[in-house]
Amino acid sequence: MTTFTVTATQSGSTSAGIGMEVRVITGQSGTQPGTLASATQTTPSLSITPAASGSLVYGSLLGLSGAYTINGNSANEQDAHNIGGLEMCSFVSSSTTTSGTPVTLGYTATANGISICLCEIENSAGLAEDASSPAGVSAVALTVSTASFSPPAGSLLVAMVQSNGGGSVTSMGISDTSGLGLTWTEQVKQNGAGNGYSGIWTTAIPAGPPVQEISAAAVAASAAMRGATAAMYDAVITPAAPASGNAVINANRDAIVVVTGGSVSGVSVDGTSIGAPVTFAVPAYGQVIPTYTGTLTWQWILLGGGVPPLA
Repeated sequence: MTTFTVTATQSGSTSAGIGMEVRVITGQSGTQPGTLASATQTTPSLSITPAASGSLVYGSLLGLSGAYTINGNSANEQDAHNIGGLEMCSFVSSSTTTSGTPVTLGYTATANGISICLCEIENSAGLAEDASSPAGVSAVALTVSTASFSPPAGSLLVAMVQSNGGGSVTSMGISDTSGLGLTWTEQVKQNGAGNGYSGIWTTAIPAGPPVQEISAAAVAASAAMRGATAAMYDAVITPAAPASGNAVINANRDAIVVVTGGSVSGVSVDGTSIGAPVTFAVPAYGQVIPTYTGTLTWQWILLGGGVPPLA
């Protein structure tokens, strides 16, 4: 996995004050976004009619500084208070959507909103926010950057950005230090003259490099040879899988791992992402981090002649 930062930078008519929240999403559809909605208005909430079921809707709100309370349909991601005299809020729907059923997302407040944007992120299988998401950032400045983070291969980044601005139109740019050639798309924005900027951007992290998987047929053929080469194998074990995104150490000899249950979206072996194979090799003392939905089950075929297991 690549470790990098994301930066948001004002341009056009600028004035110090900027906030950004970047969320790492897994299990998303390959076609994004769903419905978009935005408005320049004093009410700090907005209704959206989702295009799909199982989606999450992300929001970006710019308002005058005050006390903002998240509404019951939403979950606050970041509420940056009094940044250049403004409130800069990022939020998400508190539950997944039902296609065609309107939902109002955002806040109630003691101060007027300025603008609000909503962006539906559609589900493929187990849509979720990944633990690698960096903390939100804000500053009385023209630019702001996240801390370094390492999103998994194939994930989607959603950046919710708000900023102050001058008397004319304020624009925004998003960049990163990944070196992956990521294309950031401004999905929705509000930036009328004199009203600063609120918007939502996305980019897709490339899937892992092509992996030469060990086919099930090859594993079966190797197993059939055990009578002649019994010394090659010590055992077939079925260790409990860690929680998705957590590591397990192979405290045995070199092993071939065969996934037998669950929906795997990514595997990392000793810090290297290898995509989402159903069969892969793990060296003795190697670290495996599976990302999956459902109940992950697997078989580990321990190979003979390697490093002995830990005592």
